[in-house]
Amino acid sequence: MKSILKYYTSQNIKILKKILILSFFIFFSCSSNEIQNQLNLQEMEIQLEKGEFPKTTSILVSQKGKMVYEKYFGDGRLGLLNDTRSVTKSITSIVVGKMIQDGNISGVEDKISTYLNSEVIINDSIKANIQIKDLLTMSSSFLANDSDDLSPGNEDNMHKQDDWLKWIINLPVKQNYLRDESGFGPFRYATINAVLMGNVIEKAVAQPVDKYIINALLNPLGIDNYEFQYSPMKEVMAGGGLRLRSRDLLKIGELVQNKGIFETVSIIT
Repeated sequence: MKSILKYYTSQNIKILKKILILSFFIFFSCSSNEIQNQLNLQEMEIQLEKGEFPKTTSILVSQKGKMVYEKYFGDGRLGLLNDTRSVTKSITSIVVGKMIQDGNISGVEDKISTYLNSEVIINDSIKANIQIKDLLTMSSSFLANDSDDLSPGNEDNMHKQDDWLKWIINLPVKQNYLRDESGFGPFRYATINAVLMGNVIEKAVAQPVDKYIINALLNPLGIDNYEFQYSPMKEVMAGGGLRLRSRDLLKIGELVQNKGIFETVSIIT
């Protein structure tokens, strides 16, 4: 998967944000009639037909757990598995909450060296102090930045490797890395953080991260159609590329909106 920033200009990124909002799920805490008033669906459809939001495959609107609008556009259809791209990172983050709930990890301040039995990590004082929250918030000490083509840890460089984990843990780190008063380092968007988080998950739960996501999240939501992406060595891509149907993306959105509850069942507390 190529970096999004490689494909889009700054103007197109603004359009992409609109596409993501419209394509996945929109929630309102008002009546169905009020939804029609607040969102002029007919005008929106006209704009879509004119190509205002290119590559939009679907728009689903849910109110209080009930579908009030569902329409597919372009190549979109009910059973299409959409490439969620970096939404996959959010799904990886969700199951970290499940790990805390089940006692697989103590919390997001756990050091990754606790779970990754790697001398490269343990013997480097900076890498040994990387915490789970650093990976989740894109603020680790690794010299990785997906918006910088010259960055050693740029995602495009990762896809040239056979062994992603070995390559990631051997990346250089920022030598003068410092945390701010809130306990976080500088933000740099980098997919390698999510990929490394996937490896931490595997060690903590003693099963492949795709299997854990399926068992901990997808199955409880009734999601049975999906596709994960893998490295040449079959490492799970925890930072992008998970393919899901639009209705199933909506389920995940509802789960988050309802603070871990789906259809009265608590999935993650």
